[in-house]
Amino acid sequence: MRGVPTPTDIRWAEVVSLLSAMGVDIAERAGSRVQLAKGPRSMVVHRPHPRPEVTRHTIRDIVRFIECIEAD
Repeated sequence: MRGVPTPTDIRWAEVVSLLSAMGVDIAERAGSRVQLAKGPRSMVVHRPHPRPEVTRHTIRDIVRFIECIEAD
């Protein structure tokens, strides 16, 4: 994925839909924090607000999380 710019137009609802389809548990935490968990892996990200688009940094973190859970 190196050399490919991270998109800036991915909406939170799309991320939730993808992760849910992959069997990831999504739990609301304090404030805008959301915990993603599958098997022994988990991470916490910040739900975007006030705009629905996810930041590039968060997208990169979620991609790494997906890579880890797919490798398990």
